[in-house]
Amino acid sequence: MKHKILSAIMLVVLTSCMKIKKKDAETQQTAVAFETRNQNQAADSLTYEHVADKQIKKVKFLSPSNWPQSVILKRTDGEKVAEIPIEFDENSEWYDLLISENKVNYQFLTSLNNQIVLLDEVEVLPPLNLTINEDLNLAKYFSLNKKTKSIYFENLNIGLQKHLYLENFSGKIKIKNLISESGFIQSFSANARAENNFDGKDGGVIQIDIENGSGDVTVFMKGENGGHGSLAKSADNLIKGVSGERGASAKFSINFIPGSLFPFYDCAVPAGNGTDGGKGSTGYNGFSGKSGGHSGTATVRVHSDLLQVVLIAQEGVFGNGSPGGSGGEGGDPGPGSTCEEDFKTFTKGNPMIALAKRCEPSAAGKKGPTGDPGLPGGNGVNGIKQRSCLYFADKKVNCIHE
Repeated sequence: MKHKILSAIMLVVLTSCMKIKKKDAETQQTAVAFETRNQNQAADSLTYEHVADKQIKKVKFLSPSNWPQSVILKRTDGEKVAEIPIEFDENSEWYDLLISENKVNYQFLTSLNNQIVLLDEVEVLPPLNLTINEDLNLAKYFSLNKKTKSIYFENLNIGLQKHLYLENFSGKIKIKNLISESGFIQSFSANARAENNFDGKDGGVIQIDIENGSGDVTVFMKGENGGHGSLAKSADNLIKGVSGERGASAKFSINFIPGSLFPFYDCAVPAGNGTDGGKGSTGYNGFSGKSGGHSGTATVRVHSDLLQVVLIAQEGVFGNGSPGGSGGEGGDPGPGSTCEEDFKTFTKGNPMIALAKRCEPSAAGKKGPTGDPGLPGGNGVNGIKQRSCLYFADKKVNCIHE
């Protein structure tokens, strides 16, 4: 399966390369953004859109109204890093050529109070040409994140019931030509689950614009399933039961033997048995499962009546809480003793004092019982199905989960 996925990606590499040619001033360009705006309309943040024609591929950046006209651009393409001054035109626009198969990082910088300040940072994918014969996670392949705000497919061909996964990507997706054989454009897979102790991610907020298409495709907004609770902490010495106590020492009485220079002692009272160890404390509690992600929302706009689109939204399911940990180990038994041990203590080790009559040794106590298990962690909660809508050109066809 892996080599098939790589072959699909190789197609991206081969088709995203292009010849660069000086354009005639009258050549028309096609902007592939979803929304157009008046050139004088102020922007709240940096935006960009792919611009395509038959000969050359570009990205157009539109700067916010409060930016300086001249800025410093730091452009990173793989291991190639360039830092150059650029100038936005009178329409607050600046163009760059897209000739790489890599995701390119753009940092826009300016000087403020003799310090270089980052104005904004975005990451731009190359125009993509994909034939998907095996499920492909585009989010993982390109490490999509909040800096990536737009994806442009020149051609997208999805094989029979294959999936293009976007995970929690949010932004605009423009597809110039789509052929789908019951394929899926989907956020998270059905079994995708967050790591233990983490909430599931929400599906993204996406706008999909399909210029030409045929076949049928399902846009499936699916939240990531919530992570399970981690295993409870193992029992340790902090919750071990208290140790039993040593039994009472034997008692001795003096015994005078006629003719003896030194006294003898007899064991008068045998030593007591050791006491039992205490019960271990309750085990550590389990960890709670986490919440599933919300489905995310899609706005799909189709311009071809040869393509059938189905919308589905499904929330991420909750993660399970983990069981409580084992109870603490029972306390160690209190030790018993022997008559000889107690007598040595009684005489402080004086070898001139002898023991005439001995007692039976005492027994140790019993080990304490294991403590009760900790409480299980609670389960998380499911995410929420969110609204998605389908349009044919500018006419609303239907919405789900309104």
